[in-house]
Amino acid sequence: MISDIGLPGINGIELLRVVHASRPDLPVIIITARREPALLKAAMDAGARATLVKPLHNAELFNAIAAAR
Repeated sequence: MISDIGLPGINGIELLRVVHASRPDLPVIIITARREPALLKAAMDAGARATLVKPLHNAELFNAIAAAR
């Protein structure tokens, strides 16, 4: 799953926790425009396989997807 952190009604880290509660095996990649180290660490601590900061290049996303398998 690929999710942005900024979502209406729920943030991507909360969504990640909900998803992992029922599908702990599902790889999740979090994308954000916010370059806050604490936020990126929180996403990884919640189980994200990768965090990518916008603007991102296609190669970054493709590499993260390949590594998350």
